Amino acid sequence: MTIFFLRTIIKKIVSSRWRRLQNLLFKIFDFDKPFLNFNGKVGSSPAVEIWGLGITYYALIIVTGMVLAIVIFSQLLKKHGKDPYDSLDYALFILPLAILGARIYFFAFPYDGYKQSWSDFFRFRDGGLGIYGGVIFGYITMYIVAKVKKQDPVEISDYIAPGLLLAQSIGRWGNFVNQEAYGNLITNPAHQWFPLAVKVGENYYQATFFYESVCTLIGFVLVMLLLRSKRFRKGLAVAFYGIYYGTVRLVIEGLRSDSLYLWLGDFNTGIRISQLVSCITITLGIYRLCNAYMPELQSLFDRLLKKLGLTTVHAAAVLETGVGEKDETPFDRVFLFITGKPFKEKQAQAEEKENLSDESGADASQSDAKSETDSTDSDKVMQKRKKKQKNDKDV
Repeated sequence: MTIFFLRTIIKKIVSSRWRRLQNLLFKIFDFDKPFLNFNGKVGSSPAVEIWGLGITYYALIIVTGMVLAIVIFSQLLKKHGKDPYDSLDYALFILPLAILGARIYFFAFPYDGYKQSWSDFFRFRDGGLGIYGGVIFGYITMYIVAKVKKQDPVEISDYIAPGLLLAQSIGRWGNFVNQEAYGNLITNPAHQWFPLAVKVGENYYQATFFYESVCTLIGFVLVMLLLRSKRFRKGLAVAFYGIYYGTVRLVIEGLRSDSLYLWLGDFNTGIRISQLVSCITITLGIYRLCNAYMPELQSLFDRLLKKLGLTTVHAAAVLETGVGEKDETPFDRVFLFITGKPFKEKQAQAEEKENLSDESGADASQSDAKSETDSTDSDKVMQKRKKKQKNDKDV
């Protein structure tokens, strides 16, 4: 009885505080309330004005994410014994081209079949950016700059990945103030509360921007822990980004009501372009992960083939052709396991080595035969001499 009474009191206290918290969240995240709706839309109302030029909340949020990403990148460079000011060199090229790529991505894939006029391309203040376009152009730019600076692009991308996840987490709140990137309509009053839903106009929609913001923030924490791990390997952070963010975006994009679709002329294929890019991102992440753990994967592959009794074929092929493991690529190993023969280039090298060995073997056999003939002739001469000496003694 006492336990039941205490449980009832605790439940009432918790429920009352939860209702207060809900009311507070409703006040904050209700687009129709004056708290966040100064001129009908926070994203379009200037947060500050500089020389008469209004800067929106959306722009401030995006820039905040960029600055934090650069700071984290700089600190990671410093921690791993590199010049932290290299982060500014990369940012100088990556940021403008990433924005350009995000803009191209938005214009290349029209929303709901409505084709944007390319004459409006440079009207950035009207909005219209795609994260994946920025990521793609940013990575290409980073790769070129790293090659020019004679640095490893994979290593640099490992240091950029954490800041990128944090910037994306912060940037999603720009979608919040712009009243965009939300999901499907929610009609059940029991689910019309934040963070499950966000109010836009008179209706409630899935707060997909918030889902992605939280997931990318968790991803940022995980990749930072990964970088601190003693078992960290080059390429692991960027592989994690590709797999993790690709999966998050693949799932959340399916909930959004403002997705960009792949159009073939006037025909809508029904394929959400961001989901398609997510699949490619996940695949590239898995490829990078396999490269990072290639020795372990090869060992696991060998053990698996040993159980199947196929390692003898591999060993015999290696001994027969003279192709060593150091000369093999992962593709060559798979090709060799499946066919029992090395890949074309390796096979040509193996045949050349075999021909050289055959020629040397033939030369050796000829020299052996000649030496045997010479030894036979010398034996005959010695026998004749001995026979002649014996005849002379008899006489």
